Formats: sequence, structure tokens, C-alpha cells
Amino acid sequence: MPGHGTAGSWSGSRRTVLSAAVLLVCLLTIPLEAQESAGGSSLHGIADQGEWTVGDRIGFSLVLSHPPGLEPSLPEVESQLGPFLVRGFEDGGRRTMDDGRVEQTWRYWLTAYETGELEIPSVSVVLTGGTSGVETVRSAPVIVALLSVIEGEAEDIADLRPPGEVPYSFLPLLLWGLAGLIALAGLLWLRVWWIRRRRQDALRDEASMLPPRELAIRELQRLTASDLLKHDRYKEFYIAISGIIDRLLHGALGVATVERTSWEIMRDLRERAPGTELVPAAGEFFEACDRVKFSRHVPGAAENSTVIACAYRLVDLAAPEPDGAAGSGGEVG
Repeated sequence: MPGHGTAGSWSGSRRTVLSAAVLLVCLLTIPLEAQESAGGSSLHGIADQGEWTVGDRIGFSLVLSHPPGLEPSLPEVESQLGPFLVRGFEDGGRRTMDDGRVEQTWRYWLTAYETGELEIPSVSVVLTGGTSGVETVRSAPVIVALLSVIEGEAEDIADLRPPGEVPYSFLPLLLWGLAGLIALAGLLWLRVWWIRRRRQDALRDEASMLPPRELAIRELQRLTASDLLKHDRYKEFYIAISGIIDRLLHGALGVATVERTSWEIMRDLRERAPGTELVPAAGEFFEACDRVKFSRHVPGAAENSTVIACAYRLVDLAAPEPDGAAGSGGEVG
């Protein structure tokens, strides 16, 4: 039966091809598993869970697991991790696991001034000792979502109903109707003005009860959440941010800032805080703001981020947090 023999030969060929494919996959997998377990060390980056906004302090942990006998160095973390600034650090210590491996933890506090899904980049740690001498492990990037602190608010005012059609012979009545509409529009404008004035007075009353640090941070968060930079309204943005720092220096240190130049403010600041980090930081901040406000300088995105970060640093220097309010971890300069 020739047909039956041909089908059997084809079935045998298929089994041979499948066996060869399985053997090839096994050969490729064995070296990869050996390479993965050769060092036996791993580094994981873990960000705290929650809803984060611009300016929040976000907890970020690096957890290193390695065999005994190896000595890790500090993670290669500078003062900035991608779009995040490192605001604090704590060594979490090490412990020996049940299987004999050693686990080391480092704790960081990060802050970002952008919204959206931001990436904490990969971090590397070098281990010495053991049979290989030197081993380097890296963590995977971590994505953190930052939300805007202020939701847009809009108030809609209904349009006034146009006057009805009046016959031409009733011109005096039409004139009186127009006068009434003008008076109504004026009353409506006064009503809106009064409501806005009350809200502004309420905000001023609220601001007068806030400490200078909390007020400055709240105003910076509102400013960075606005759309001034998105619409290239740089001068308005820099006038607003310099005004926030002016009010901070006046409220926290008593420096007179109303209707004064940056040079006059810096002169008084040098007298009140000589030899501190506040003086050069304030000089750098006011110089960057004056270039945009008075020299028609158009800043780039990196320069805008630097000015915002410098403003938050001035808040920390002029009005530091009370002891124990920021949690554990030292401030990074």
C-alpha cells in the first residue's frame, strides 16, 4: 500500500523536525539560566504606592540581594535621578535571610516638578569579593505617575436674553429697554466683581494664617500647575515665581522686598544671613529671573526646571521644616 507508506514517512519527518526544535530550545535555554544564576545577586527599585503630585516627597527603595562574602558599595545615585531630585537618603542596613543570602536596603526621598508618567532610571551597585572579584548589578527603571495639584475650574455665566422685537413706533420704549439692559449689565458686573473680591479676601485671610514655608510651597505648586509655560508666557511666569520668593524672604526673614530691586534685596539678605548657602542660591535665582523679566531672554525647558528647583531650595533654606516634620533621612545638598 504505497499511500500508507508515504503518510507514515511524512509523519516521521514531522516528529523529527519537532524533536530537533525542542532540542535547540533546550540548548539555548541552558546557557542563559547558567548566566543568570552565575552572579547570584539582584537589585530591585521600589517606589512607594500612592497618588503623587508636583512637589511631593516620594519614597524610593533600592533592595540588593547577594550571596554572603560580597561587599557592596553605595549605589551610584547623584543629586538627581532623571526628572527627580534626591531630597533625602537613609541607609536601611542589611540582614541575613533564612537561605543564608544577605539583603541590603537603601532608602531615598525624591521630588519632581513635572506631571505625567515619569521614569526613575536604572541604578547600579558594584560588589567586591567572591570568586569573580568585581560584580555589577543594575535595577530596572521604575515608572511613577505624578498628577496636577489643581483641577481646572470654570464658571459659566448665562447670556442675557436679547430684547424682543419692538415696533419702530415704540422707539422711546426701546431706548428705555436698552437703558435697563445697560443697568442690568452693570449690576451683574458689580455682582461678579463682589464675588471675586470676597474670594480674594478669603484667600488673603487664609494666606495670612499660613506659615511662610507652607504658603510658598502652595503658591509654587499652583504656579507650576498652571499653563503659563505651556503657552510660552515666560515673563509672567518668572514675575510670579520671583514674587513668591519675595514674600517668602519677607515673611521668614523680615527682608523688605516691596518695590525693591534684586540688588537691594540681596544687600539686605547678605546682612541678615552672612556666610550661609541662602545668599548664593538667592543670587543665582534672582539673576535668572531678571534675565527673563528685563532682558527679553527666552528660557529653555532645562532653565525653567532649574529655576523651579532653585525656588524650592530657597524655601528649604529660608524656612526649613521643623525638626521631625520631614521624617527620617538627611537633606541632600
